[in-house]
Amino acid sequence: MELSDLKRRALLGDRQAQEECTRQGIALPCPCCGSDVIVNEIPPHKHTLATFMPDYEGGCFIECPSCNYANCGKTKHEALMNHNRRPAPPIGRCKDCAHSSPRMVMGNKTYGKVCKIDPYLVHEVNPDGYCDGFKPKEAPND
Repeated sequence: MELSDLKRRALLGDRQAQEECTRQGIALPCPCCGSDVIVNEIPPHKHTLATFMPDYEGGCFIECPSCNYANCGKTKHEALMNHNRRPAPPIGRCKDCAHSSPRMVMGNKTYGKVCKIDPYLVHEVNPDGYCDGFKPKEAPND
């Protein structure tokens, strides 16, 4: 998925970029898994077969086909506004991340500073580099 500068700024927590995406009808990727989402507008309608059901006022649903994420609104604009509003992600260095480990031995190989964000993929990191999935370490109890 190619990210435009506008989408990139919106994903980094820029409120003006998020609002501009909403105005332009752009749905940002899923906040849970990063996949493209599906925007489904359902117009107002009467139920002709199930006459016991009330008239539907219409709405818009945003769903991710890759995970269980969903969001909605009474209009497409409202649904996009709810979906596109994101906090800025935490940014930090690998050495300050809760996912980092100072040293790891696997079999007969010793790794230096490693990232354990994915338990199936252990990789060495530059301690002064920035972490893609930064999670601050908990401060020790004083």
